[in-house]
Amino acid sequence: GLGGYYLKQTQNDELNGQKVGPDGNRSQVFAFGPAVKYDYQGMSFVGSWDYETDVKNGFQGNKFLFKFITAF
Repeated sequence: GLGGYYLKQTQNDELNGQKVGPDGNRSQVFAFGPAVKYDYQGMSFVGSWDYETDVKNGFQGNKFLFKFITAF
């Protein structure tokens, strides 16, 4: 399937109580990419790769995530 996320910082970065930069150094990123999920005997394995685009005031790159989910 397709996965992704959108992040938008809502508060300004501050240093010694003062806003950093003219825009508060607020970050923003939109990412999307393929995702795979496999369920087996009450366990789930999820893998995704996200390509970050439309990045402002942050690092741009790729993110790989692997999750293992099970009940206790």
